[in-house]
Amino acid sequence: MKSFLCHRWWSLTVTRAIRATGKRGTEAALAGTLAALSAAGCSSTGASSGLDSSRSSAAVDRLHLLVTAIALEMDGKPGPDGFGARIYASSRNLAAATPIRSGRLEVLMYDGSVKPEEMAAVKPLQTWVFEPKQLRALTQQTSIGTGYRFALAWGENKPSQNRVTIVAKHFSENGAEVVSAPGIVPLISN
Repeated sequence: MKSFLCHRWWSLTVTRAIRATGKRGTEAALAGTLAALSAAGCSSTGASSGLDSSRSSAAVDRLHLLVTAIALEMDGKPGPDGFGARIYASSRNLAAATPIRSGRLEVLMYDGSVKPEEMAAVKPLQTWVFEPKQLRALTQQTSIGTGYRFALAWGENKPSQNRVTIVAKHFSENGAEVVSAPGIVPLISN
């Protein structure tokens, strides 16, 4: 599932970036895409086994984070001010991505490139928190199951470096934490 998600997401992202930037920005879009592909992770770590598609929901065991290849201009003013992301939750008990029906989902943005082992010591520049009720409006059914689509603007918390690191976290009601692999979003401005 990881390979399919990554390849499909990135092919759509590259196509959209090239269309959005036009001929003049194609090189920047491709450079951002290549940088993101080489640095971004698409799923959390951990083995997934014993898939059973007969159950309709289960505990979240893994998060699959897909981010846009470059930062997005979202407010009509020149310069990047946000990014897009898709998040899929999965369980070893299900063959398809599962809806998040309990706990909370957080999307964290760090200034610059931050390695997973450094994240505990670094304060996120921005954190977005979503309860299951809020996620319903962001739900998208796909051929691989339920996913969540986000367009997140950082507002006043503008990054000072040329890229941001994005991580998704799910906290269950019993306190268990599942963390995605990080994704890198380059900040390219024309």
